Amino acid sequence: MSTVRYRYSAGPIQITKHHIDWENLPGSVEARLKAVTVDARFYMNPEYTVTGPADAPLEQFVKQARRVQVLWNKRLARVFGAGGRKRMVKKADPALRQLIGSGVMVLEGVPQNPKGWPDVQPHRHQAAGSR
Repeated sequence: MSTVRYRYSAGPIQITKHHIDWENLPGSVEARLKAVTVDARFYMNPEYTVTGPADAPLEQFVKQARRVQVLWNKRLARVFGAGGRKRMVKKADPALRQLIGSGVMVLEGVPQNPKGWPDVQPHRHQAAGSR
């Protein structure tokens, strides 16, 4: 299991930064996933865990999850280079790809597709000829 570097909070949202196990990125997230309750609201990547109670504002939770997602992807790009980060994620087993790339978000026990997070607006195709 990963070692905690430090914890802090943003209102009711708890953020934990972990030491990164570069030899086993997906394994560090898997170990933390096994320790959470099924109906929890959380986001995890190899470096961070974000948790919040169900009654916390969803927008606030998602904002903190996005913030640590960006921090994690910047860290990966610094370590592997932007192209190296993309290649590493693409080479990963499809079942583990989300653990090391975008991270895993679960809201009230339901896993969220990274393209379906609450802050993602669906794309609307413009009707032909309209601008």
